[in-house]
Amino acid sequence: MKYFFQIMPILWVIPILSCNNVNQKEPPSVSSNKNYEQPPPKTSEAPDSSAITFTQIEGFYQLDWKALAKTKFNPFFVDSLESYTLIPQFPLAIRQLEGQPVQMSGYVIPVEETGDMQVLVLSANPYTTCFFCGQAGPETVMDIKLKNTRPDRRYKKDDVTTFRGKLKLNDSDYQFFNYILEEAEEMRLKNL
Repeated sequence: MKYFFQIMPILWVIPILSCNNVNQKEPPSVSSNKNYEQPPPKTSEAPDSSAITFTQIEGFYQLDWKALAKTKFNPFFVDSLESYTLIPQFPLAIRQLEGQPVQMSGYVIPVEETGDMQVLVLSANPYTTCFFCGQAGPETVMDIKLKNTRPDRRYKKDDVTTFRGKLKLNDSDYQFFNYILEEAEEMRLKNL
């Protein structure tokens, strides 16, 4: 039994790693120039955000997954990763929320195996259909950086939870997702 608890963290990682597509092909729209590390220059042609509006409740913009789905992604080769990654083109309405207080709901995916108890993943979908298994895109996940951790609060996979914090958009740090909720605090709401 002792041996089982020693290998338990490894067993959690295996499903995530097994979801990776081993036979990845280069996207046809990617330039063959692989000698640069920085993403291509940002263009002024951001996805149309004219239909995106946000309401405010108690000083927090109500962000939702439909709005984040308006983000477009372009494949880009990253030398240090030796693979392609998707670089986001955030709609203007989303860019205007950067640094602003927002509220977001979703399914929690704990990542405490990484050793960082202050970071969670929030997903638009339950774990079985989430980004990690190739069932959804990068616009369906968000890093949650907790302002304070509570030792008595253990998040469970697929807990439906709402967080408030400041939105950070990420298009260059490949250690984090494209959306980050900083200084996040859990709200006690029940519905998505």
